[in-house]
Amino acid sequence: MAQIQDYLLGSSEEIIVPAIVIDVEKEREEWKYWLNKIEQHYDEISNIPNHLKNKYFYYEAANVNGLILKHMPPEYHTAEFYEICVKNNSRAIMHAKKDVLTYKVCFLAVAKNAAMFSYIPEEFTSGTI
Repeated sequence: MAQIQDYLLGSSEEIIVPAIVIDVEKEREEWKYWLNKIEQHYDEISNIPNHLKNKYFYYEAANVNGLILKHMPPEYHTAEFYEICVKNNSRAIMHAKKDVLTYKVCFLAVAKNAAMFSYIPEEFTSGTI
């Protein structure tokens, strides 16, 4: 590795960076920008550009602000996604579809914030939560 660095530093040749490397860096910066905005306020998820609307970005966004669940497309209303959102913010359970909730997600929400008990479906309130 040191030999390559010495060659590059001593070379007067222009180093050509492949366009894909530049594109990846731009996309990473764009992700950081939007994740920062979403962390500050979950409603920003509604404003993200279309090319960022994919499961990878949504999962990262859920890790910074679980309340994005309020604005999520139906295909992301899964128990796995709910768990990520509720781990980040127990109030995310307020926006969960009752037929998708699991005992684990309900337990997480109540363990983090007892006030969320009122959002737990009756079938999960057997007295053990």
